[in-house]
Amino acid sequence: MRQVLHQWLDGEIAWAYRDFEKAGWATVQDWAQHTKQQAEEIQRLGGELGKATDTIERLNTKVRKPSARIDAVESDLKGAKADLSLEQGKVEECKRQKARDAETFEKARSLIEKAIGQRDQHAGAASALEAQLEAEREAHNRTEAALVWRARLVKVLLAVCLMLAVLVLLSSY
Repeated sequence: MRQVLHQWLDGEIAWAYRDFEKAGWATVQDWAQHTKQQAEEIQRLGGELGKATDTIERLNTKVRKPSARIDAVESDLKGAKADLSLEQGKVEECKRQKARDAETFEKARSLIEKAIGQRDQHAGAASALEAQLEAEREAHNRTEAALVWRARLVKVLLAVCLMLAVLVLLSSY
């Protein structure tokens, strides 16, 4: 124990941690070699960390471009969804308008059919009236012909009567 205390006091040995779990006494030269190895390992790991950091930065740069594209595509997608929603609203309004137009068309078709029925009724009535008019014209023509014949007959009879009256007058003188 004495020897360890003398070496310690003389600075030949020292207490130190070999790693985060192990510690112990060793010569200063051993500790210097150990710390040099640790420094070299730290430097090596620092270089690897630098390379890894560069790689991560490079990969982050590579990821940023697709991320920006993804953001742009997502933005476009949101816009497209909004446009689609507007178009769907327009389609729904068109469907409602089409239904209203179909209802209006159906009403118009019904009115046209009714008008055609009335036209056919009027055409039938007009035909009947034309037939009746034609029959009345024929009756009128027959009546007119009869009246003309009677008027001639009356004229003839008047002429005969006048002649007889003239004869009677002449015979009485």
